[in-house]
Amino acid sequence: MIICTLGLEGSKILKPNGELITYKPEIVQQVDTTGAGDSYIAMILASLSLSSVSFDTWLETHLEDAIAHASNVSARVVQKQGAIPDIIY
Repeated sequence: MIICTLGLEGSKILKPNGELITYKPEIVQQVDTTGAGDSYIAMILASLSLSSVSFDTWLETHLEDAIAHASNVSARVVQKQGAIPDIIY
């Protein structure tokens, strides 16, 4: 799986089977983009690590929800100035 975050343009995810997912984010007022990509990837990895299913099953059953959640968290991050030490997800 290859993940490319594109800021206001959203993200693109290339699944191992060659399927490309494009996700358009909610548009929010950006104050500072520090940590936006980090928080996005952290939420994807959290979803994967907290799941009790195989990676292949996760790709089919959890990936799209994880992308939406990761985008939502990143949107919250960019609305604040500077790095955020922790965030409740």
